[in-house]
Amino acid sequence: MPDHDEALNTLIDAHAVRPLINALPHREKHILLLRFYGNLTQAEIAAEFGISQMHVSRILRAVLTRLRSSLETTETTNSGASSASDAA
Repeated sequence: MPDHDEALNTLIDAHAVRPLINALPHREKHILLLRFYGNLTQAEIAAEFGISQMHVSRILRAVLTRLRSSLETTETTNSGASSASDAA
């Protein structure tokens, strides 16, 4: 078995991020999904929501920063739990 299985890492990452995305406010979740799963440009999203492209950019940056922070917190918590159970 290879040391680094990219498909497995992708699956684990998707599983970890799904509840975080589901917890987002509706508008932020919709914008994020349109951008990364719907492949719409920021300008197309802006037109759909009636806001500026710059505002879409700011929303995406804030959401992605929050998701990264939440994932890092989750990873740190899980890593600490694994270390504690490994020591036992």
